Amino acid sequence: MNGVILVAAVSSRNYICCCWLPVQSTVAATNTLWESYLQAWTSGRLHSAHHRVIMIGKDSRYSAGLFSIPKAGYMINAPEELVDEDHPLLFKPFDFFGLLRFSRSEEGQRAKFLLETYCGV
Repeated sequence: MNGVILVAAVSSRNYICCCWLPVQSTVAATNTLWESYLQAWTSGRLHSAHHRVIMIGKDSRYSAGLFSIPKAGYMINAPEELVDEDHPLLFKPFDFFGLLRFSRSEEGQRAKFLLETYCGV
């Protein structure tokens, strides 16, 4: 079962509350898709860094993420203010859920650069 452990600490009482929240997972590329739509919306000005964490020893590592997904049917496109000679329009307007469906297709699975393949100019 996929899920998230929510941990809340109240320092004044030295109290920790934990609970398991089940999460219906989608494709592992959802995070990459989120990064893709941010890159498209900024006309290539923002990129997410590719990274990985390597742990040595037995220390615990904790992380948290905050994500947003646009409503179905909302067209993602770069605002005019972010498109100029130095930052030309890189992607045609697209719907996030269309990109999600494409990422699960055979062509999407083969694409080296998903966003460019799906809606590159």
